[in-house]
Amino acid sequence: MGRKEVIDNWKKYWLNENNLAGKHTGLSPIFIELKNILGDFNGKKFLECGSGVSEISIDIAKNGGQVYLLDISMEALKISKSYFNRNHLMANHICASMFQIPFANASFDVVWNAGVLEHYHFEDQVLGLKEMSRVCKKNGIIITFNPYKYGVFYRLGKFFAEKKKEWVFGEEHPVISLKEHAVKLNLKLVDEYYFNFEHQITFLKYLNKLIFYIVKSLYLITPQLLKNLWLKIFKGYLLVSIFKKIE
Repeated sequence: MGRKEVIDNWKKYWLNENNLAGKHTGLSPIFIELKNILGDFNGKKFLECGSGVSEISIDIAKNGGQVYLLDISMEALKISKSYFNRNHLMANHICASMFQIPFANASFDVVWNAGVLEHYHFEDQVLGLKEMSRVCKKNGIIITFNPYKYGVFYRLGKFFAEKKKEWVFGEEHPVISLKEHAVKLNLKLVDEYYFNFEHQITFLKYLNKLIFYIVKSLYLITPQLLKNLWLKIFKGYLLVSIFKKIE
């Protein structure tokens, strides 16, 4: 998808989704994963590139992180601002592109995003990561969460949603790995793995609601020790790629 198409799609999306403001249904699996990766947030300066309504970053702010939120959609940022205001939390909102981040080199300890890079082709993915790396401090961390190409239920649901013209998230290129991106940018790929199987189940709604409820019910009654089998067989919804800026 070209950059203009991405902007147009998400502007349309957030105009239709402004009822999301103020809805917070507990800690996101992405937030929990960030916590597992980074540990203490206190004093760390975070930049989320493609922040949307910032439902994850609000929990980062609650846990002591200094939050900067960048998005191409003014509509999404307006929702995010009202969300932070209601929770009496501080954040810096910036309407800009991740391809032209308006900050100096080495400004942030952590630069991250979720569900952003997959909307672009390889060349723009590299350029986006390059700009994220530029504003990250030396020895800082860059983290991306992207839909995983081998997530079975995600791919199945997406296929049927697109066929029925119900897919609202624009063009996506699910990711296998960002290893090649790291080599091109001289970034150290510290770790890369898939997770978040449970969210994959929601995509089965596009296929058939009865199938969705059956699979969800089976998963929920699975003993905790056996739930990893679901992840092993059907993979995760998201691929986590963790980079360290080494120069």
